[in-house]
Amino acid sequence: MLTFDYCESVGAVPQRLESLTQLQALFQREDVRRGVDAYRAGDNEAKRRLPAVCWQATFGGQKRANKNATPSGFFMLDIDHVSDVAKLYREQIKPHLEEEQICFVHISPSGEGLRVVARCKDSAAIAVQQERLARALGVPFDAVCKDMARLSFIGRSDEILYVNARLFEEEGLVMAEKDSTQQKSLHTAAADEQPARENAPHDKAPMYRGCNLQDFVEAWMAARGGYPEEGVRNHTYYALGRDLRYLCNFSAQTMARCVTDEMLAGFPRAELLQVFESACQSTRRSSFPPEVEQILGTLQGDIDTVDGFERKTVEKMPTLPDIIDSFVKLAPEDFKAPTVVACLPILGTICSHIRGEYLDGEMHSPSFMTVIEAEQASGKSFTRRIVDTLLKPLKDRDEQARQVEQEYQRQLKMNRNKADQPEDPRAKVRIIPASVSVAKLLQRMDYAQGQHLFSFCEEIDTLYKSNKAGSWSQKSDIYRNAFDNAEYGQDYMSENSYSTIVRVFYNLLLCGTPKAVTRFFPDCEDGLVSRVIFCHLPDQFAAQFPKFRAMLPATEKRLQTLVRAELGPEDGAKPLHTVNCDFLNDRMAAWLEAKRVEALKTLNKAEDQFRRRAAVIGFRAGMLAYYLSGEPKNKAGRAIAKEFAVWVANYVLAEQLGRFADQVNTTVEYKKRQVNCVHVFDSMPSEFSRSELVVLMNKHGYKQSARQTIWRWKREGLIVKSGGDMYSKVANKEENQNLDDSLNDSDNEDPQSLNSEVAGEAITKAR
Repeated sequence: MLTFDYCESVGAVPQRLESLTQLQALFQREDVRRGVDAYRAGDNEAKRRLPAVCWQATFGGQKRANKNATPSGFFMLDIDHVSDVAKLYREQIKPHLEEEQICFVHISPSGEGLRVVARCKDSAAIAVQQERLARALGVPFDAVCKDMARLSFIGRSDEILYVNARLFEEEGLVMAEKDSTQQKSLHTAAADEQPARENAPHDKAPMYRGCNLQDFVEAWMAARGGYPEEGVRNHTYYALGRDLRYLCNFSAQTMARCVTDEMLAGFPRAELLQVFESACQSTRRSSFPPEVEQILGTLQGDIDTVDGFERKTVEKMPTLPDIIDSFVKLAPEDFKAPTVVACLPILGTICSHIRGEYLDGEMHSPSFMTVIEAEQASGKSFTRRIVDTLLKPLKDRDEQARQVEQEYQRQLKMNRNKADQPEDPRAKVRIIPASVSVAKLLQRMDYAQGQHLFSFCEEIDTLYKSNKAGSWSQKSDIYRNAFDNAEYGQDYMSENSYSTIVRVFYNLLLCGTPKAVTRFFPDCEDGLVSRVIFCHLPDQFAAQFPKFRAMLPATEKRLQTLVRAELGPEDGAKPLHTVNCDFLNDRMAAWLEAKRVEALKTLNKAEDQFRRRAAVIGFRAGMLAYYLSGEPKNKAGRAIAKEFAVWVANYVLAEQLGRFADQVNTTVEYKKRQVNCVHVFDSMPSEFSRSELVVLMNKHGYKQSARQTIWRWKREGLIVKSGGDMYSKVANKEENQNLDDSLNDSDNEDPQSLNSEVAGEAITKAR
């Protein structure tokens, strides 16, 4: 008797599977066969229309959600990107069928993966069962398929490799333990938790790749002089949370279990959970903090790691436009986010004709400059495949244009001394080498008539060396102007140069090693770095060679057909198309405001500085995604574009902060080097004095005046004066404003207008 549900499609309500015969009938349906064939031919939406089995749970007729799930007693192992599924099954799975209680194996709808279903051996969580089976079989697997509500799409009936009807019987079933974090809120869970669980033995503590995370916290605190003392505990646990979140899948509940009562030293556990929640929401890096890597390396020693448990250091991938998703789904986990940002300048070039009005009232084009950074032989060349696939139609046109240009040059030489000179055909070549001379670049821009040019450089060091000859200052200006589509030009008397003034439409995709990228972008002061999408590939030390799946020929053909349609007629260009981006502007305005308040609380100058252009890049990405999705008018379609815009903005900001925050925060106002800015506002108690703020700011090297900081917080409605030298935090901003209006003290004045000696010193420090 079966104990799990199935859904007719992704959004359908789960139904109970009554028998093994009914399960097999799903695989034998003609519409399923057609759907699988369509998916393999490149129709991504066809997969979502397929029926799917909920192997790991039943839902009692309710909505498919983890909170409604009842464990089925079975779990699945999702094995993707397999070059020879028959060989994998024959050599690594078939010998273990009986001992591992495997009851069902079939080829996934993509044709390049296997779905293995087995009985739970004990009450351990699904993730533990999956890891154990993967070890026994010696296979990698998709570690995100651990939640109870995960779906498994039906495949073709002739691709069922194994069925064991006996194991589908309920006799002797053991139900897996349901993850408590899926059943109750974080605050409720913290309140219900028993002290015995907090002081659980080490084998019950959260683990990361064989490392006990209570040991990690112990080592982390030891590196800072021991357990925090009263008065600085809030700040210390916030800093701990910013590091620990990468090891706990950004779960505040799991993070709290890593801290024992002894480490807390009387700090309220409910408050600890709130601090960790705040830490999880702060700006994320695109790679592990160096100190986390160092502590893990010390604790792990020679512990083996398991394939499939790759660290996730960026936000969950948003819903992607089909053309981007076609490449992302072929990439290994570490390369998915880099694939997204690598696609942006390429697609911006293809969709050069679209425009959208941004918050500043200016019309923006899809202009992007992406830099992929990784150690040598780490897989940066994945970008070449995207360029070759998407830009092939444009390369074909460029080749024809170059032939026309060469014929013109030949005719010019032949008729050099004749009165009638051949007319310049103004051949339009849009894909140009990154090392192009300034004069040739201006000519190409002039002939392109407002369409984006594109350069791809697989080794940024080559571009750096070509610019050392003296053209870098001009190239740097051109790159900056390309972001704003501003005018640039030159006017020489010499006939050997090219004189013109053009608006700069130019997209770039560059790759390089860390040292080469640093040489190319040595300084954060010239304004170029805030216009760039930086992407640092996760460390590939001792990692298996990254395996990218091959794109189906039908998919490649379909994408190139779409590209040709976007490029427009060969003898011209598509007319400008304005995308209605009002909904995007509303979302980006809210994002900018949230980052502004966060920068105000942390006193992080770098975040305040980089957030502005990160929002512009996010807006352009959202505009591009919305256009590529067909500009849907429904709420869901617009939500997808907004989600993508915010994801890109967060990604850009996190990368820029990780690379340049130290440089920005060590200028005149930030003389002491800070690896992570302290969340000053959150570190203060609900009621505090100016002197307490001075102590905290001095301790962490902030050079602003405490008086000026208080004035800014009051102006933003974050605090009110409660009497004397004391201030209170107020949660409701409108209430803050009302209370502020009733106060009349020196702190309400702009610190630059104060006549006291203290204010004068504050102004000097701020400048």
